[in-house]
Amino acid sequence: VRGGGGGGVGGDENEKIHHYALYLSSHLLSIYEFNVKYRPSLVAASVLCLSQHAFNLPAWGPFFESLTGYTTNDIKDCVREIFQHIFIQNSIHQKYYPPKYGCFASVQMLSGCPL
Repeated sequence: VRGGGGGGVGGDENEKIHHYALYLSSHLLSIYEFNVKYRPSLVAASVLCLSQHAFNLPAWGPFFESLTGYTTNDIKDCVREIFQHIFIQNSIHQKYYPPKYGCFASVQMLSGCPL
């Protein structure tokens, strides 16, 4: 994964982003609204945006727009809903604090929702 500004991301950081995106995605599979309201590719793009933001990388930009075909405006509602479900209503979020789950719940969003 690269930042929206075009700079490359190191292998270890790329792996963290990948696993964090899987962590977010696993939450969303059980939330019915996301399965019927948004296209899977839009949800994936929104998860990528939040994952980038969690690791202090550009959340979205021209690189991701060209890669996915989605603009910031296209994903903003979905990103906000994911943020609301996972980080505000965080019942499942607490499950992922132990090391056995990779401690991904301990990764804090930097300054709220990125969009």
